[in-house]
Amino acid sequence: MKESRKLIIFTDCGDTIIDEGTEIRKVEGGVVYEADTIPGAKETYLKLYEEGYDIILVADGLKESFDRMMEQHQMSHIFKAEAISEIVGANRFGIRSVLLTWAPRRRMTPESAEEQPTYTIQKPEGRGMKLTYYGTAAGEAWPGVFCDCELCRKARELGGKNMRTRSQALIDEELLLDLPPDNYMHTCVGGLNLHKVKYLFVTHSHSDHFYPEDLELLREPFSRTRKDALMVYGNEKVGEEIYKSLGTLGNADVRFQYQRAEAFQEIIAGEYRVTPLHANHAKTEECLFYQIVKGDTAVLYAHDTGWFPEDTMEFLKKQKRKFQLVSLDCTLQKDHDGYNHMGLEDAVKQKEILLREGLADENTVWVVNHFSHNGGWLHEDLERRANEKGCLASFDGMQIEIR
Repeated sequence: MKESRKLIIFTDCGDTIIDEGTEIRKVEGGVVYEADTIPGAKETYLKLYEEGYDIILVADGLKESFDRMMEQHQMSHIFKAEAISEIVGANRFGIRSVLLTWAPRRRMTPESAEEQPTYTIQKPEGRGMKLTYYGTAAGEAWPGVFCDCELCRKARELGGKNMRTRSQALIDEELLLDLPPDNYMHTCVGGLNLHKVKYLFVTHSHSDHFYPEDLELLREPFSRTRKDALMVYGNEKVGEEIYKSLGTLGNADVRFQYQRAEAFQEIIAGEYRVTPLHANHAKTEECLFYQIVKGDTAVLYAHDTGWFPEDTMEFLKKQKRKFQLVSLDCTLQKDHDGYNHMGLEDAVKQKEILLREGLADENTVWVVNHFSHNGGWLHEDLERRANEKGCLASFDGMQIEIR
């Protein structure tokens, strides 16, 4: 017989029992239909229940969400009581309810009188973002490492914005996009401070975008000041490359932790809400690019990709988010493709599609980025042609304040 104990355990649900990053909803702010548990959490709570502890669920969200998730994992029976703070529950007990309009787990439109909050606090103005391009070249860099073609010779001669390292960008000081072989140069010459970076989002495993060996340098004795683990997000192939290079997917000792990024599943990274999207690139892996949202500011960083795949466009159209900045692949410059990379005309076509669908407007900043020396234009010529199409041409060290 289960022994009754006096000690009562009050427990949250999100990121205590359930991994919030895996929650699946049909609509933003709606009911959670399924989610994964935190590794080891289910086993721990079931053991506590079997040992006679009274467990009370204290959570914030829609009751139906918790009912579904606990039923999914066969944990409904372990809770002695539940205290779930949602607007309906508060209203029924005569408690004043407050709706924060920026809360991602809430429906913004009440479906009944019982869902009408006592007070509504409107979303504050976002603080914007700063985007820094540390590397703006394709895989061979520019000038190419082993190339002595006319364009590479001219780039060496002219220097300045014609000198391009491999692709990497930073949002504010915390969120890094890709980890190429030029990381060290970016820290020494470009001013990149990797010590401040908390989140790394990798688009795909190609060597010009991901050099996993540098993650080894996070641990002692190579880094003596970093305390927190760097969160590394990427597709399954990125995880395989990490394990092949370092023999681990991360832990406290090595000071990084890999987590698989699933297309169309939002990831909460501090102040940022990041959604991986399918790219139209290599067929040997699930290549991604990223939507990054902070407050009411949204950036679309689309490298490497051709024209956006149908499922990505459907997702973007359904969510109806308007972007303040869109960074588009322009590897081929004067040439055309659209199915693996883009040239300038391909990027303009994608720009027109986003405008037509209401995903951007006259205030959106358009940037073309990720250039190969095979594209045929040095920076001055590229900049002029891009400007004629309403776009900026990126260069190493370029910074844009996004509001």
